[in-house]
Amino acid sequence: MLDSSTSYFLHDQAWTTSFGPFVLTTHQSQEGKAFGTILWKHALETRRDMDEPPNEVPWSSLIELIDLRFQSLTDERRGLTDDNKPFNKTKLFG
Repeated sequence: MLDSSTSYFLHDQAWTTSFGPFVLTTHQSQEGKAFGTILWKHALETRRDMDEPPNEVPWSSLIELIDLRFQSLTDERRGLTDDNKPFNKTKLFG
């Protein structure tokens, strides 16, 4: 995984990334897992140690992240309703 604080060398030229974290994929089928990795490791990270992502996060943090992702995918930028949130919790955790 590459992050914005790392310098790279390409054809004897040094360059530094200046954008957020990303995961390099080789096939479109990997995009979902790559996005999940970025979210889990960076968006939900609360500690300074980025090498060890959290094993668990509070439901309130996870549903907020799901809500933001939903808003980014809808044309009207509407979020999850109060009914959607417990429904998603039930679907995810039974």
